[in-house]
Amino acid sequence: TVFIAQEPLRLPPTTLPPATHRKTYLKSLDMTGDNRPFAFRVIDGALPQGMIIDELGVVAGTPFETGAFSFTVEVTDSNCLPQRAAQSYALQVDELTTGGWEVQHSGNRILDIHFFDDTQGIAIGLSGVFYDTTDGGRCWTLRNPEALGSLWAFCWLGDEGWLSGSAGIAHSADRGQSWEIRNPDAYGMENGLVFVDSLHGVNCVGGGIRYTEDGGYTWNDAETPDESYYFSVGLKDAMTGWAGGPDKVFDKTTDGGKTWTPDPSLPWESLAGGGAASPDDTLASAPMMAVAAARDGRIRCLATQGGDARIRNDLRIPDVNGMCFVGDTGWIGAQGPGDYLPRRLFKTTNGGQSWTAQPLAITQGNYDEIQFLSDAQRGWASGLFNDSIQRTLDGGANWSVTSFRLNPTLMFIRGVQFLDDGLTGWAAVSVVGRTFIEPPYEVIVDNEGSIWKSINGGEAWDYQYGWPVRATRVDSTEIPDNDYYAPKFSHLQFLDEEHGWAIGAATYANERGYRIYRTRCGGARWELLSELRNLESAWFRTPDTGYALDGWPEHPPYETYDAGRTWRPRFDISVNGTTGTLLTGSSKWMSVHFIDDQVGWLVGYQMTNEFSTYGGRVVLRTDDGGRAWTRVFADADIASYYMAPLGLFFIDRQTGWMFNKNTSLLYRTDNGGETWATQDLGIYGVGVTDVHFVSPDKGFVLLAGGRLLTTHDGGAMWSPPLALTSGELHDIEMISCSRGWIGGEIPPFERAVATPLLYESRDGEFTTDSVTNLGLIGHSVQRFAVAESSNAWAVGAFGLCAKYAAPSGATVLTPSSLGAGRVGEAYAAQFGVVPANPAATYALCGGALPPGLTLEADGRLHGEPAAAATFRFLVSADVPGDVGAGRWFLLRIEPAQSPVIDTASLPDGTVAEDYAADLAASGTVAPYEWELASGSLPPGLNLLGYGVIAGVPAAPGLWTFELRVRDGQAPAGTASRTLSIQINGRFAGPSIQDLIDYLLKRHNDPTGLDVNADGAIDTADIIRLIAP
Repeated sequence: TVFIAQEPLRLPPTTLPPATHRKTYLKSLDMTGDNRPFAFRVIDGALPQGMIIDELGVVAGTPFETGAFSFTVEVTDSNCLPQRAAQSYALQVDELTTGGWEVQHSGNRILDIHFFDDTQGIAIGLSGVFYDTTDGGRCWTLRNPEALGSLWAFCWLGDEGWLSGSAGIAHSADRGQSWEIRNPDAYGMENGLVFVDSLHGVNCVGGGIRYTEDGGYTWNDAETPDESYYFSVGLKDAMTGWAGGPDKVFDKTTDGGKTWTPDPSLPWESLAGGGAASPDDTLASAPMMAVAAARDGRIRCLATQGGDARIRNDLRIPDVNGMCFVGDTGWIGAQGPGDYLPRRLFKTTNGGQSWTAQPLAITQGNYDEIQFLSDAQRGWASGLFNDSIQRTLDGGANWSVTSFRLNPTLMFIRGVQFLDDGLTGWAAVSVVGRTFIEPPYEVIVDNEGSIWKSINGGEAWDYQYGWPVRATRVDSTEIPDNDYYAPKFSHLQFLDEEHGWAIGAATYANERGYRIYRTRCGGARWELLSELRNLESAWFRTPDTGYALDGWPEHPPYETYDAGRTWRPRFDISVNGTTGTLLTGSSKWMSVHFIDDQVGWLVGYQMTNEFSTYGGRVVLRTDDGGRAWTRVFADADIASYYMAPLGLFFIDRQTGWMFNKNTSLLYRTDNGGETWATQDLGIYGVGVTDVHFVSPDKGFVLLAGGRLLTTHDGGAMWSPPLALTSGELHDIEMISCSRGWIGGEIPPFERAVATPLLYESRDGEFTTDSVTNLGLIGHSVQRFAVAESSNAWAVGAFGLCAKYAAPSGATVLTPSSLGAGRVGEAYAAQFGVVPANPAATYALCGGALPPGLTLEADGRLHGEPAAAATFRFLVSADVPGDVGAGRWFLLRIEPAQSPVIDTASLPDGTVAEDYAADLAASGTVAPYEWELASGSLPPGLNLLGYGVIAGVPAAPGLWTFELRVRDGQAPAGTASRTLSIQINGRFAGPSIQDLIDYLLKRHNDPTGLDVNADGAIDTADIIRLIAP
């Protein structure tokens, strides 16, 4: 039996829009086919450096080259006998004229989504970011119009729309691509903006309702009942509408929103608990700057229109949350606590003259997101404090449910919209990110937002936007467990402009663990690699190897050899290193730092027992890449340390600093960690948040409370504290001896959202005036990473990832990489800048050169390496009259002898047949360990570390890749070789479906269909494909 996909796999031609140098680029390739997952690869030509084609068929990345590029892409599906297709493309990368920061990812409270057709859509959120798509959501690009502030709700009439946000009411006539603020003083509730034509609209603003007759330029206060508060508003036609709110507020207008009177027609008495209730005088009142709710999901207390007066929301009395009208048929969402009133819909079929109650399949959460199509039969309902989207096909008489089930009372589902086909729809699903406790209230301030799409009417949903998750599909059988969409990051590291790691946890509930993400395209796309229970510190010493510490008592360090996909516990590492006997008591590892791929340090505590809160510090050092660790320093059991988190920073193999994150204690070593001298910061009782030095003399210290210290003598003397902000500073990163960034936040005091802070120095000095506005709300900058002065990254809370791009004409340090050297052999390289400038001078501003090499001020690197390792160091170019340039380099120094790869070629394979090939190396010390250096193996084949390529090939074609072997020396010697495998078989050409469609005259393109080359296209070609 041969299974044939319902839809043939094809790559129709796609015109790729131009890309911009160093800026984020996302464009999906047009394709057909339904057998996922797909495998894409470039089989001819090349993409610009910094770009990939991901598993969704999206050309993604940040191009680091300019010019015209041509390439051919092949895609293979997952058919039992795979189909494949190929297409050629052209991409122009234009120069960047104006540099700056862009937001690559942001996920704080996505509140509304609107699609104009099945391809073009737009979404908005609290961060102040627009999310755009032109391919139905396969990829979303971000725009950051700073002037609009936080964005709350849409209303669209065709291509014309209105937007409610913190900057007022804005208007667009071009599907949201440009906006005009029509009234900066107008604002509204998230469900409270409705227009019936280009001039007339209403807007509920909590404690009142306003109306406009000139398209939103002016807003007039409507006449409303005293003390009414409104959650939502809806219009049946240009004159008639209703507005609802807490405690049975249900008012009606018959004059287009100018006057509103109570409407008693809802049958509250038909619902258990819906009858009259006396006021509950025990309810406290409190100011509100966001939604306030108890754990049961009930909105408790709100501010009136002016923000000063308080109203109570009686828990025993129902609320009106949402509404939807299709002609004379309408639905009202009613909400109350489960002990008193299940959630219900009220329905009218006679224009609101009478209403009947409709039960829902699930009564938990609000139903303020209600949509029905024009037939008044197909509809959907969801909303605040809701983990489900319910669907009806009979006007609301019966409902089916799809649940996301992450945390029912701490989830929001907003922006639910389905197209007229009743099958294609989108929803913004959020998990609570941060709350503020004000007993008995819990104020929800921020959310981790995401976007999902359904193509079957809401029975199943596919994940479209957000940081990678474990469960990318949700239906009745696939229920995500502890997923989160927009983490708060605690680690960021880039080894070059393309490859980096980010590690983060759920912003609200860290007990869900830490996730390790990796990018191969400059931050445009990230993949989820693995998870750890907790994270205190991490460091990748090479592109494949790294360490992570979880900070838990008795937990060992964790090590990865596959770039973070898997982690193995190093139970052989104790407070005595790897050679001593484990002491009585437990260890707690706090920080890890490597200066190159061989030399690194671990710092932690030796505790007297498992529950001890005190203990002496322990420092371990490795000189062989972590195979063996030696204890080089240990304290006595001193209570004053109080087990505070410890940090490490080293400028070379000998000089480093240890700092205490809870107190203002700083220590320096000049002998690789064997002894530490206390340095007086001149301030006491304040935690050190970060330390960074650009030389053994010049360095910076960040203190809690937004303060910065500077030293020019290695820490003997420190400048008076400079208060950069009243908020917090989290990280400092330098890319030259004078240029760098500091990140932080104005913290979310009480119920306020945070504002990210970013300071830049170009002359080695940071000032309060050097702040850069990212134009975002509700985020923080937690970590920086920079591999080269033209490209930098910042990450923070709620999934923030921002990228700095210098203009194409900015000064760049050359070369982009250094060739390998060998111990005992002369080495020479020349640094320079583009544009060329003979006055440039060069210096080492971080890391350590290989012993035996010297960097001259004219840019010459020369000498005879005396030690083998992969050394990482920062070279800075000082250019008169210019900001200069800097770049981190990885310089591999091989041992005096390296292995030789004896395997010169690999045998061919066949689709669906077992494959195995041995690899051989010689010349030095066994064992030999193999890894994939670049390229990819044929799908279905795996490289085993001991030197075997094995598996069952799943796709035909020629696959070229580079293998690397490491020997048993310490440090290891390496060798690389490019090899190829030809996979023959079953679908080496067109698919069976292509042939069938041609023979049935569904298309008339015979290209490549004469598989057996007999001059005819017939069933013999199909047989040849099945049995070549």
